[in-house]
Amino acid sequence: MWLVTLLIIGMLLYIASTVSKMEQKRLLVVVYFTALMTLFWAIFEQAGSSLTLFADRNVELIGMNAAQTNSINSGFIVLLAIPFSFLWTWLSARKLNPSSPFKSGVGLILLGIGFVTFGFSATQANELAQTPMFYLILGYFILTVGELFISPIGLSKMTELAPAKYAAFIMGLFFVSSFYGHFFAGKIAKFTSVSASADSPLTNGFIGEAVEKITGMTAEGATLMGAPFEQLFSYVSVYAGLGMVCILVGLGALIISPLVKRMMGGVE
Repeated sequence: MWLVTLLIIGMLLYIASTVSKMEQKRLLVVVYFTALMTLFWAIFEQAGSSLTLFADRNVELIGMNAAQTNSINSGFIVLLAIPFSFLWTWLSARKLNPSSPFKSGVGLILLGIGFVTFGFSATQANELAQTPMFYLILGYFILTVGELFISPIGLSKMTELAPAKYAAFIMGLFFVSSFYGHFFAGKIAKFTSVSASADSPLTNGFIGEAVEKITGMTAEGATLMGAPFEQLFSYVSVYAGLGMVCILVGLGALIISPLVKRMMGGVE
């Protein structure tokens, strides 16, 4: 990880030393988008790990098993991709299409809302500590919409923001966000174990207070209710906390989006 990071930083510094001031600003925007995508994938990719285990242990599944719930996101992508492409075209024709930095902020907020939805599902848990499948599907729908706001937009902007000579490298840099995102997704997934969730930074401070309101659960209460509820709390507390962090970062991205747009030098 450190070696890859140092090599990337070194190459970016070299590129910055050989291009114009405007291209340097655009490089900063590339790094900014890559950082946002890293956060997005780190949280989104719980789908392939902890969310599958959550579905297996604490969701009242109907018509599919836990492994098959990974297809929910893919199904929504197929259904929504074309309507979204028409939406951006329709908005562009009316000069109402939001800027790419603004869409990135919206994408993160929607991802956060999706995970807050997973957390909120605990309020409807039955006596077996299983939550309704409706919330799993709704959460996947919301975070898929968020993915369609941020991921394709970022991909399309890389070639426009990159200095022509280094377009391939910059496109590769954007895909590095997936590399970092999956790495940190594994770290985050560890917090969903029963032993780690109690000491998670996502269940302490003001974030922890928000988590309690969203999930309707506390670590102490879950312990008193038995092992299945302890397991449920370990998942929903982390998901609600991740959702809150993502929403806060997304709001910050919306606030600075006009500045980022100016740094893009005419790239929409």
